[in-house]
Amino acid sequence: MVKSWKLVPGVLALVVGAAIVGCNDSNDRNSDDEQTTQKRTSSPLTTSLFEPYVAYATGSTPEAVAIGDLDGDGRNDIALLTSTRNDPANDNMVHVFLQNPDGTLQPRVRYPVGRRGSSIDIGDVNGDGRADVVVGDENSTIGTRIGVLLQNATGTLDAIVAYPTTSAYRVKVADFNGDGRADIAGLGTALDIFLQTDTGTLAPPVTYRVDRLVQDVEALRGHLGLDRMDLFGHSELPRLPWRV
Repeated sequence: MVKSWKLVPGVLALVVGAAIVGCNDSNDRNSDDEQTTQKRTSSPLTTSLFEPYVAYATGSTPEAVAIGDLDGDGRNDIALLTSTRNDPANDNMVHVFLQNPDGTLQPRVRYPVGRRGSSIDIGDVNGDGRADVVVGDENSTIGTRIGVLLQNATGTLDAIVAYPTTSAYRVKVADFNGDGRADIAGLGTALDIFLQTDTGTLAPPVTYRVDRLVQDVEALRGHLGLDRMDLFGHSELPRLPWRV
């Protein structure tokens, strides 16, 4: 990064030319982020790497963002998950910004998820060749779930389908058993894996123990000033790496 910059609540920022997308953090860690950025920019660049970022209003507080082709046109689009900010029209929604042929973004399309989520990812979780949206919603009071919004043939998203689980603070779509199909992992107090079957449905989750809460790992990552930490699953599933 050339400069450090802050995002105000209710704003999605896009840095054109490198597909770098940011959303504000509901936990204020801006001071730590700025210190980390300053350490990495001690040698100034002679030219800018990016075009100026463009801000897109979201109304509610952005929680997480993912990039993928959400209308089947071969271009990457943006899916943004919001929580609450006393804005019922935008609270607890997946906001989809489709990309135009010229690289700009269309006005958002909103899809309700019903509850506050904490993470989002994109991938084909029913085997039809179209990218779907998966959201994580961990709530000890009303129940934890993973929500799936399938992309249909018209290039829009179907209504959310909820899958109860024990852990969904962070979700990831990837092939976790090597069969060529995208599965879903939910990480929180444990690690839950939903494998995609050969019929395009999701099998009941298999739960694996983790020794610490993912929040502890993220706090450590922030304290160390790291962009990413690679975690490895419990010995019951040694092939499974996890990145935060």
